[in-house]
Amino acid sequence: MFAEYKDELVIIDGENKKEREYLIPKTKIDRYDDNEVYFNLSEESLKEFKI
Repeated sequence: MFAEYKDELVIIDGENKKEREYLIPKTKIDRYDDNEVYFNLSEESLKEFKI
């Protein structure tokens, strides 16, 4: 699940409950559509965007 906020995407990871939330700049996103977000970030670098 995600939402757009200014120049960033709010990504909420977890199907049934909110497990992790990220605020990722659109410049780090390869592409996205209504249902999926594609980016090439390591799990370690993803931690810097965790909210």
